[in-house]
Amino acid sequence: MADVSNTASSIENLLAGIEDVPDDIDFSDEIDKELMEDEDAAVLDAADNYEPYTAESVRLEDTEEASAEWKDRFSQFKKSLGQMQDKKSEISRLKKKMWRMKQKQMGLMSQINVQQNDIKLKEERIESLQNELREANQSRITSEQAASRNEETATSLRAIISSKNRDIAVLERQLAETARRLALATACKKVEEPALPCESASSEPEDEESRLEALENFVSVVRSLSSLTSRDEATHMLMMSQGTCFHCGRKLSEMGSNPDDCGCSYCSILRNILKDTPVEVKKSTVDVSVLLLFVFIVLSIALAIFVYNWRDEAFYVLSDVKERIKLIF
Repeated sequence: MADVSNTASSIENLLAGIEDVPDDIDFSDEIDKELMEDEDAAVLDAADNYEPYTAESVRLEDTEEASAEWKDRFSQFKKSLGQMQDKKSEISRLKKKMWRMKQKQMGLMSQINVQQNDIKLKEERIESLQNELREANQSRITSEQAASRNEETATSLRAIISSKNRDIAVLERQLAETARRLALATACKKVEEPALPCESASSEPEDEESRLEALENFVSVVRSLSSLTSRDEATHMLMMSQGTCFHCGRKLSEMGSNPDDCGCSYCSILRNILKDTPVEVKKSTVDVSVLLLFVFIVLSIALAIFVYNWRDEAFYVLSDVKERIKLIF
């Protein structure tokens, strides 16, 4: 009995020393079931083979049966212990596998976060590039519009310049023709032959000279008008001009004050020049000297008020202000 009790206590100590066994693994029901089946079988065998025994024989049989029972229990506990150790190793293996899977999951999650951050940065970069492209397209459209406007302005200016150059060329041809006729009349005057054409040509040299002078004045006026950039300046120059149109004799000052159509082709040239000359937009400007004088007076008054407590100094300041105003005017 002592050996059996020692064996049972050692088995219990072994069972108590097992660690890291999951709570959901329970073998008590199976062990109790097997023990109950063994006890029932033993009871049935005892009932079938009942024989009267003496007290000594009964004690001996009880001891042997108890020893056999404890041996069976020991074998069952040993078997259960082996199963529990196998399950413990399986659980350890599964825990290691789960830990590796968790580590792999953490690595994959970190890679996913890195990829998401990279995607976010690329989306921001794409958005910034789209904004830059939009601004570049807008600036390109603006520059193209400005270039088209400049081209239209240049085309209109070239047309105006070409028309004025044609008018000047016409006037120069007429001037050359008049000069040629004047030279011919002068040559005929020097010849001492009583030819009627020469006499008729020499009878009007003064008229040709006056017409040539008027044509030269007219051409100079046209060139001056072509060089001006303001219609007001051109009108003022015509009004101050003392010349006349060499074709119809109309005064150029009247052309400046009343540019009506008189039917003369040369006056129409002047009208076209006035029409093509742009109107200057007058800007309201303030005389700088008057503005500076006003600022100086305001500052002087402020200084005089600041030193009002010192009457004598204020008097000298005001006198100085008066002297400066006199010097300015």
